[in-house]
Amino acid sequence: MADLSPPITNAAIETWISEPYLGRGRKYARQNAIFDTRRAGLTISARCYGSSAPYYRVSVTLTPNGTVRAADCNCPVGDGGQCKHVAALLLTYQAHPQVFRVVEALASRLERMDKAALIALIIRMIDREPELEDLLELQLQPADASPVNAELIQRQVAVAAHSAGDSWNAIDAFADNLRPILELADAHLRRDNVPQAALIFAVLPLAALEHYSEFHDESGSLHEIVNECVHGLSECLAATDAPPQRQLMLQALFSIKRWDLDYG
Repeated sequence: MADLSPPITNAAIETWISEPYLGRGRKYARQNAIFDTRRAGLTISARCYGSSAPYYRVSVTLTPNGTVRAADCNCPVGDGGQCKHVAALLLTYQAHPQVFRVVEALASRLERMDKAALIALIIRMIDREPELEDLLELQLQPADASPVNAELIQRQVAVAAHSAGDSWNAIDAFADNLRPILELADAHLRRDNVPQAALIFAVLPLAALEHYSEFHDESGSLHEIVNECVHGLSECLAATDAPPQRQLMLQALFSIKRWDLDYG
């Protein structure tokens, strides 16, 4: 069966992107600013030449009837996917769907790789981006391991802050970088590894708040991470009567509350 591209109408584009971004996107599309185009299922992606960077990565996920389900761009105004670069991608796809190279979803391609090839790939990625090693070390903690090292969590939070950049929405990138650590704590809690979950929930928000003054959290994305950690600590408190663990969690909750009062 042919891999047919879902069509997209002007109405669908105009519903998703409003002026002035739509008009600017039309200009970008006419200038052929969109390149490296590809489609995996209902997701189209590309790179787009930018004014503040050599290029931006942009992607859109469509519904089967050609409306926009979600979009994203790593430009300064691209969070939420309603910038001129997304507009240019949609317009380019509407006019020239045949130039979008059909590729298999990344997860499916990785699933077919054997263990040796995956290990080699990960090693090459770490050689290129050494900061990934700390994140990988966190993710590879076995379920029955001793509690995660607090210094490792703090170091990974520092890496997350540094790699977030200094653009006006860097706080959102910082929060996104922290989410895998938070998800690791959730995974430990689901496996009833309360000591490990509690340590991550306790250390992560306090380490993240040390970097608060470096960003402007107008979107509330960092506060969202902290609030999820507070919720996780509450679940851990309800799941254990062990005095050392409860002391750690209560001290973390007190420190978070005190920080909140200090910053008003």
